[in-house]
Amino acid sequence: MSTEKKTPTKKATTRKPPAKKASATTKRNTKEVMTHLQTKNQNKELERLKMAKRGEQKEIKIEGIEYLFQHPGLLESIRMRDRSKNDAGTMIEEVIYRELMEHVVFTKEGGKVDFDFFEENPGFTDVMGEAMTFTFR
Repeated sequence: MSTEKKTPTKKATTRKPPAKKASATTKRNTKEVMTHLQTKNQNKELERLKMAKRGEQKEIKIEGIEYLFQHPGLLESIRMRDRSKNDAGTMIEEVIYRELMEHVVFTKEGGKVDFDFFEENPGFTDVMGEAMTFTFR
């Protein structure tokens, strides 16, 4: 038996080097990035404020026929979009057009439009394009 005493070994501690001070260039770049992000957020807020509100109306004339668009409101427009997608998330044109004709697009006199209406009247693509922009902008 040996009479030697074991001394515990100290764990090697690693010291982190002191943090470097940001250079003037880094500070300027950070400030530019922050300014850019603030501007971007302000632009998003402006776009949100531009969203049409429930009941907002717009009159348009396409191929000699006057139409009245009435916004269904933010929540209903989201629901319309959701109902118009298949399981893979792809927009189904027939469904979104039906939704628009049901909730957004009317004749100037307040009458409903449907696919039969556009079988007899021109401008389907233009009307639907305008309605999509009005509703989902």
